[in-house]
Amino acid sequence: MAAAQVFSIVPPIFTSPLDYNIRSPRQFHEELLGNLREDPYREQTLRNCVVDEVRYLRAREEDNKAAHEIVVVRCSHTVHLEDGTVLGTDCRYVTFERLKHRTREEDSGSMPPLVRHTSQVSRESRSGGSEAMDSVRFAVSLAAATTRTSRSYDLVASFTTTEGHPLNIVDCAVTAYIVTERATNYSTLQYMCMWYARMVFETLRYFAGCPATREGPAYTRAGRFGLMVLVRGDGSLWLESPRTLEQVADNVVTILRRQATTAPAPNLTDVAAMRAEFMHDFRQSHEGPLRPLQEIQLSAQNVRTAAWRVIREITKEAYERVHREDRMRNHIARQDRELSALKAQMDAVNIGSP
Repeated sequence: MAAAQVFSIVPPIFTSPLDYNIRSPRQFHEELLGNLREDPYREQTLRNCVVDEVRYLRAREEDNKAAHEIVVVRCSHTVHLEDGTVLGTDCRYVTFERLKHRTREEDSGSMPPLVRHTSQVSRESRSGGSEAMDSVRFAVSLAAATTRTSRSYDLVASFTTTEGHPLNIVDCAVTAYIVTERATNYSTLQYMCMWYARMVFETLRYFAGCPATREGPAYTRAGRFGLMVLVRGDGSLWLESPRTLEQVADNVVTILRRQATTAPAPNLTDVAAMRAEFMHDFRQSHEGPLRPLQEIQLSAQNVRTAAWRVIREITKEAYERVHREDRMRNHIARQDRELSALKAQMDAVNIGSP
């Protein structure tokens, strides 16, 4: 493979020189399920976009600003030539963050609700209220990843991945998407930035095989608003109504159906089968009530499996298309050579004729 061709297989998320290439979690998820560059090695490309470290950060309480927490992931992608030579390694920092989207009500002086019922946070806000504004941002350095605002951050906790439990960019996309879809509306005492950051961090850690974490100076302050603990270490909220397994299954099926519409793939159109598979998986591996973090992790696991199914299918299609075109070009070139050889023979015969 020529050097000029190598970078064509690197996903768009690693080729942009922009520090802040902002996407919503849904956009990020859909982009990874696409293959606009017709990459015949798309699946392997994405698996090779590995996560090296995950950081859970909390803004310092200064100037009477509200508590704020984010997650920053360091990703890298090493590009090799066919002979194994390393062409280069691209490293990016990806920030996952929840902000409050200001509405006309809030601009006029109304405050966002302190608490939302479970039924309210399971769907898009249709009018009023305070819809969350979740984002996925890319930067070339840790400093750039944490300086979107003028605030400074302290480490809550971090972990590094191990060879036996690799974590990749698809895990990140699925996790952010699932957490966003679990609660699309922002509320001050429930589904705020602290809840979002904790859920993203713990789900990525779950995908990474639950490695040991390194506690930072902000560890004891995480999830707190003043002296009140709003988000516990297991992701549960001080004020939260538990959801039934049936409600969680319905939410997962909705996400899978949307995914099938975005990028059609086998086995993603049978709603009843998807719902039954999810509930079977849960009952096989869990006992007792469905805990909040457990709900997110199980949902993400199911959607991740379906996502790789889609990626595998689009990779196969691209591979067949590229190689079909290669075979066609080789066939045409062979015919051209045969015609040239035949013409040369005929010319030789004509020259030798009396």
